[in-house]
Amino acid sequence: MLEGPLCSGVKVKESYWSIEDGNKLTVELTKTKSHDSWTCVVKGKDEIDTFTKESMDKRMLLERFQAENPGFDFSGAEFSGNMPEDPANFLKFNK
Repeated sequence: MLEGPLCSGVKVKESYWSIEDGNKLTVELTKTKSHDSWTCVVKGKDEIDTFTKESMDKRMLLERFQAENPGFDFSGAEFSGNMPEDPANFLKFNK
């Protein structure tokens, strides 16, 4: 089904797989860097386009702002301009 190295690191002890209803395989991978959006699951296969990745990065950054500032509502917020090169260094919330 999937073969090759993963796009990025995972927390093995927090990742799992299961078979449901005898025929449905579910795989949950917990990323080592929660702020990191992957362009694919397996390196070099089925990569997402640049626009989709940027949209995912912006959504995750808004989620970070919300987590760091629970009293504020960022639901209608939008980013304009460029994303920071490494969101982990841009934010104090570093999981």
